[in-house]
Amino acid sequence: MYAHIDVAPDERALSIPVGTAVLSARLSLPRLPCGVVLLASGDPGVPHSLPPPSLFRSLCDRGLATLEAELLTRDEQVADTFTKHLRFNARLLAERLAGVIEWSAHQPGLEGLPFACFSTGAAGAAALRAAAERPREVGAVALWGGRPDLAGRGLALLQAPSLLMVDEDNLTLLKLNRRAMACLGGEVELVLLARAADSAPAIGDWLCQRLIGFLQARAVGAS
Repeated sequence: MYAHIDVAPDERALSIPVGTAVLSARLSLPRLPCGVVLLASGDPGVPHSLPPPSLFRSLCDRGLATLEAELLTRDEQVADTFTKHLRFNARLLAERLAGVIEWSAHQPGLEGLPFACFSTGAAGAAALRAAAERPREVGAVALWGGRPDLAGRGLALLQAPSLLMVDEDNLTLLKLNRRAMACLGGEVELVLLARAADSAPAIGDWLCQRLIGFLQARAVGAS
């Protein structure tokens, strides 16, 4: 069980420099956060690829800060609407995601907190790659309708536990996720979504449990 936090979170719009790009982001910071969930969408402008708003509320209720980041700049999103060459570039998106983690880890209120990556669409592959490259910071990865099959070698290198969520009617995506499961390192769980909105509390609990376990393991390793 997790205590409900009644204090409204601090909401901030951010501009995050990553390499030559400046990425737009929005931070929701509870009063005493126990971790940060980095939210990244892989399909800009596609509403069906996004989890329900109740999920974000569920995370904040459990004391988790949420950082919703756009991995493509506005100009890149416009260009990608026609070419679709960037949203499937797992290497580029993973570099951007790792840069956001690096920047966030040094910001007031977020220092020392563990990260979880929550991604949709092709950004799911980027989340897996970024988590594999930064095992000291990322304690869990959750994919909502994600494409883990695009992660390449990042699948086997992953140490963090991962949660793969797929609409039960999307047989093609379900097949891709099941195939990727055989290659994933670390603990992995596949969940079929029947009613997306009803899944929010359980997902919040899963992320919170993994981040608390990650914090405990990190504390033991440092002692």
